[in-house]
Amino acid sequence: ARDVFQTNPAFAEFVSKLLWIAWEPESQRSFLQGEHGKEALGLLGALFESPSVIARVCAGLLLSCLLASDLLEGKEMQAAVGVHSLVEDLISCCPVWLSSPKASDPSGKTDGKADAEFAAFIQSLGQSEDRFARLLDCATAPWRLNGDTLPDEEHPLWACCAFAMWTLLKLAPKPPRLVALRMALPA
Repeated sequence: ARDVFQTNPAFAEFVSKLLWIAWEPESQRSFLQGEHGKEALGLLGALFESPSVIARVCAGLLLSCLLASDLLEGKEMQAAVGVHSLVEDLISCCPVWLSSPKASDPSGKTDGKADAEFAAFIQSLGQSEDRFARLLDCATAPWRLNGDTLPDEEHPLWACCAFAMWTLLKLAPKPPRLVALRMALPA
């Protein structure tokens, strides 16, 4: 899969978007279940390394959901390191404080068509209430999964929270959609 996604970023985007659309809790469990769990994580790893920023964002969200669902069984720290690294990369190439996203390549060049595609993709992430709820679940995971208290700063759930918060900031949803976040934010 890694070679295919490296040579065909559009296919990586297609696969990652399909996974995001279907990424309900039962789909996540099925994805990792049985003897194919290692290959499934390898597929996510290949998407994570794709040259496509869209495939990488989807891979980050998919891994964030797995972290927030507590399904990684001993691989939480490895996933958290990757998600944290990705969110740092995205903050530098696609900062939330710019009025228009810049899906730039590492050389700093931007492409207007790619920027428009990236903006449309970001808006599609929370298009349905189920998908938006996944983002909120990731953002509230540190508080929600630790008995309504905040875990230490090294906890792997902070990576999925940071990724979800970057995504939510890029989405810029109307405040009523963010009510569920209030309980998870420190006063």
